[in-house]
Amino acid sequence: MIRSLGYGLRGAVGTKGDTGAKGDTGAQGPKGDTGTAGAKGDAGAAGSNATATPLGTAAPKASGTATAGTSANAAHEDHVHPAQAGVLTQVAVGTIGETLLLSLSLGVKRYTIAAPGVTTADRIVAALTGPPQNGTLQDAFVSAAGTISVGLLLPTLGIGSVVAVPIALYKIS
Repeated sequence: MIRSLGYGLRGAVGTKGDTGAKGDTGAQGPKGDTGTAGAKGDAGAAGSNATATPLGTAAPKASGTATAGTSANAAHEDHVHPAQAGVLTQVAVGTIGETLLLSLSLGVKRYTIAAPGVTTADRIVAALTGPPQNGTLQDAFVSAAGTISVGLLLPTLGIGSVVAVPIALYKIS
C-alpha cells in the first residue's frame, strides 16, 4: 500500500460531542404587512339610563346637615335655597368709650355707631372682642336706619380715666 504524504486512511466516526453555548440573538427583521380588519361586533345592550334624567320641580330644601339625598331627579342650575334663619352677620367692629376728665355719675351712657345697611327692623347682638377698660357693655339696638345705639355702664367716679370697650356688632338674620 502506498500512501501520499500527509494523508492517511479515514478512521471510524467518533461519538457526538456536547451541545455548544447558545449564541447571541440576531437583529430583528423588518415589520410585516398589517393584516385585514376584523368583522365589526354587535352593538351592546342599552344602559339602565337610556332616557334623560328628569329635572326636579320641588323647591330646594333649607340648608342643614349635608346628605347625598335619595331623589332620582336632577336639580335646575338656577335653583335658590331659602335664606338661613339665625345667621349672624358682622355690621360694625371697634372700640367705644372716651376719656373722663371729671365724672360723678352712675348709669348707662349711650354711644352712637354708624352701621350702613341696618334698619330699625333688624335685631342686633353686641359682643366683647377684648377686655373692657373702666366700662361695661350694657345693650345695643338700632336707633335709626344705619345707626346703632350702644349703652355702656360707666364708673361712678371718673377722674382722668379712660373708658374703652372693644365690641363687635352683629345683625341676626
